[in-house]
Amino acid sequence: MGISAIEHKEREIYQNNQINLEKITYLEGEEIAKTFKYTKQGFFNMFEFLVVLIAIVYVISANYLRKKLIDFKLIEEIKQETKQLNKEMEEARKRKDQKAMKEVLQKQMGLLPKSQKLLFSQLKYTFAIIIVFFAIIGVIDYLDPYTKDDITITLRKGEGCAGPEEFAYCFTPQKEGTWLIRAEALKEGKSVGKSEKVFYYGEFKDEGYAEKPQGNGAPEIEVKERYAKGEEVVIKIRSKAEEVKLTLNNATYFMVELPITIPLINVKKIYQPYWWFILSSFLISMTYTVALKAVKK
Repeated sequence: MGISAIEHKEREIYQNNQINLEKITYLEGEEIAKTFKYTKQGFFNMFEFLVVLIAIVYVISANYLRKKLIDFKLIEEIKQETKQLNKEMEEARKRKDQKAMKEVLQKQMGLLPKSQKLLFSQLKYTFAIIIVFFAIIGVIDYLDPYTKDDITITLRKGEGCAGPEEFAYCFTPQKEGTWLIRAEALKEGKSVGKSEKVFYYGEFKDEGYAEKPQGNGAPEIEVKERYAKGEEVVIKIRSKAEEVKLTLNNATYFMVELPITIPLINVKKIYQPYWWFILSSFLISMTYTVALKAVKK
C-alpha cells in the first residue's frame, strides 16, 4: 500500500531530525566516533585557533604584569648611576687615588638597597607569570576535545586476557586510525612510571607520536605495530607495580602540521596542545616586540 504525501513528508522530517541528533549527541567511549567525525572540521579546528587566542591573551597578560610589577624607572636609574660610578672608578684608578676609589666603592655599596628592591620586583613578576602559565596549561588540558573520548581502564595482574603475572587488555576497536596507548604504573595509588606506544588499526593517515618513558618504574608495553580491520588488539604490559592505569586515545588526538620544519629540533608536527601554546606564545611575543619597537621608532 502506498503512502500519502503528508506521510512521506513526516518521514523525511523524522530522518532529518535523526541525522541532526546524531550530529549533536555527545557519546562516551567508543560510541563517540560519530560525534568526532562530525566535529572534526568544526570544534576541533576551532580548538587549535582557541589555543592561539589563549596564547595572545597570555602574551598581553605577561606584558601587563611586567609593566605593573617591574619598576623600569628604577632599572634606568640604577643603570645610569652604575655607569657614572664605573666611570669615576676608572678615572680614580688612572690617578691611583685610593681615597677616591674608596668613596666610589661606598657609593656602589649604597646601590645595594635599590638593587635588592629591583630583584624582589623581578621575582614577583617571575612567580606571577609561572602561576599564570601553569593555570593556562591546566585550562587547555581541560578544554582539549581530543581526550573526551579516551578509554581508561585499571588493569590488575591475571585479569581479563592476561597471564598470571602480567597485565593485559584485549579488544576489537570500532575505529580505524592511529591509536595511542598510555600506561601508568601505580604503587599504593601513586604513579611510579609512565610509558606510551602507538599502533595502527586498519587505515591510518598519520604516524602519531609517543612520549619517552618517564620514571624508574615505567611499564613496558607490548603490542603489534599494525592490525587489520576486524582483528583483535592484544596489549600486554610488563610491570612490577600493583596496578596499571591504561588509557587509549580512541584514534583521536591533537595534531598541528606546521608549514615548515622547525630547525635544530627538526619538528614539523605538534602532537601536544601545550607545545602548540608555547610555540604560539613565542611567535606572538616576538611579533609583539618587533611591532612595539617599530611603533616607537
